Amino acid sequence: MIYQSNYKIKLNEMSKRKYTSLDDLMEETFINCNAQVLVHYKYIQNEYNEEVLHKMRIALRMFRSFIDFFKKEMPKKEFLKINKIIKDLIKPTSKARDFDVFSETYISPAFSKNRDSDEFKQLYESTKKEEENLHKYVINYLSTPQYKNNIEALSKWIMDKNWKPEKSVKKYSKNKALKKFIEKKLIKRHKKIMQSKREALTYSRKELHKLRVDAKELRYIVETLGFCMKNRKQEIALLRNIQNVLGKINDTYVAEKIIHDLSPNNDNNTSKSYIEFQAQNQRDEYFNQLKAIS
Repeated sequence: MIYQSNYKIKLNEMSKRKYTSLDDLMEETFINCNAQVLVHYKYIQNEYNEEVLHKMRIALRMFRSFIDFFKKEMPKKEFLKINKIIKDLIKPTSKARDFDVFSETYISPAFSKNRDSDEFKQLYESTKKEEENLHKYVINYLSTPQYKNNIEALSKWIMDKNWKPEKSVKKYSKNKALKKFIEKKLIKRHKKIMQSKREALTYSRKELHKLRVDAKELRYIVETLGFCMKNRKQEIALLRNIQNVLGKINDTYVAEKIIHDLSPNNDNNTSKSYIEFQAQNQRDEYFNQLKAIS
C-alpha cells in the first residue's frame, strides 16, 4: 500500500505556517514533495502522456532539491539512500523526455520548412518512431515491481524518520531563528550560482548541466521556503531566467548527440547538417542571453 499523505497544505502555502523546529519543517516539506510524486504517478497509471510524465519528473526533481538542500542536516547514509531512490525513479524517463524536446524544438520545425525533401521526411519519421519506442519502454518500466517498490520506498523513508538530524538543533526551535537559518542557506546557494554563471563560458557541457540543475533546484526551494526573503519574487524570476537559458543551451547539446546517434554512418547528411547548424547558432545566442542576466 502506497502511503497517502493526510497533509493538505500545498508546497506553495507553507509560508503561512509557523514551525517549532527544523524537524517539523523538514518533515512537512518531504511529505508534501512525496504527495506530489504520488499524485502524478497515479495520473500516469490512469492515462499516460508526455505532459503527465513531465510533471512527474518535476515532482521527483523537486523532492530531490529539498533532499539536497537539507543533506547537511541529516545523517549521510540517509541522504545517500533517498538520493539513490529518487535518481532511480528519474533515470528511466530521461531519454524519452530528451527526445520529446528534441522533436518539438528541432525536428518538427525543420520538417515543416522542408516538407518536399524525402531526407527530412525520413528523419522526421525515424525520430517519431524512436520517440514512440522510448515511451513504450517508459510505460512498461513504470509498471514493473522494481519501480513500484521505489515509489513506496519514498513514503517509507519519510515515515521511518531516520532522516532527522542526529543532534538536537535547539537554536532553531523558534520560528524566527529557523527562518534566519534557511535564509543563510539560500543566500549561500545564490552566491554559488551567480559565481558559476559568471564563469559559464569556460564550462564544459557537464558543468553547464550541473549549473542548470542547481539553478532549477534553488528556484524550487525559494518558491517554497523563500518566505524569509525580502526579494523573493526577484530571486525566483532571476533563477527562472538562468534555468531557462541554461535549459536551451543543454537542448542544443542534446540535439547534436541525438542527431549523431540517429545518423551514425553519415546518413541524411543534409538534414543532419541542418540540425547541427541550428543547434550551434542557437547556442551562441543563448550564451549571449546568459551573459546579460544579472
